[in-house]
Amino acid sequence: MDQDEVEVNDISERIIGCAFRVMNTLGVGFLEKVYENGLAHGLRTAGLRVTQQQAISVSYNGINVGIIRPIYWSGAWLWLN
Repeated sequence: MDQDEVEVNDISERIIGCAFRVMNTLGVGFLEKVYENGLAHGLRTAGLRVTQQQAISVSYNGINVGIIRPIYWSGAWLWLN
């Protein structure tokens, strides 16, 4: 396993762990935004850079074809919807 795989696995474990902690702590019945904010807080606490609902332009063949707003964005390589 190379260094990139180790780093991706570490980050993945932190993300999954945070998601389970939020769900187990809050339980069911809240609006999605409550879980989004809880997970964002957990991810930041775990040392990950997170931006919520940041608009990202999508291009195809040099043409802007739309905008997405992923719930979480951490750098240039990860988003969760």
